[in-house]
Amino acid sequence: MTWDSKSDSVPPEQRIYARWLAAGSNLTFALLVTAFIIYSAGVVPPWVPLAELPNYWGLSADRFAAATLRDGRPMEEALVNLTVKNLSNLTPHPWYSFYHYSHPTPVERIEAIRRIPV
Repeated sequence: MTWDSKSDSVPPEQRIYARWLAAGSNLTFALLVTAFIIYSAGVVPPWVPLAELPNYWGLSADRFAAATLRDGRPMEEALVNLTVKNLSNLTPHPWYSFYHYSHPTPVERIEAIRRIPV
């Protein structure tokens, strides 16, 4: 079966809209690829360094959990219990945590939870 554009019953305004939609999609994709190339090449520095993204995500999750519970104490207790049960270091050396940890230390997370207005 072949496609015959003369025999279909598509209104002309729908064709015009489809052309505009396709042009807009192509332009948006081109802008996205251009921005990605500029960002990847390092021409524009990132607002948040990629190495710090997990820290921001973890702290926002803690903020959400403390606000949902309307109390930060259960979160603090859970962090301490997880640290103790996993035989992890509650207060690692700052240089060690900077180099080896991808998330904030338990003490940093507890301090951030305590600063959250509940």
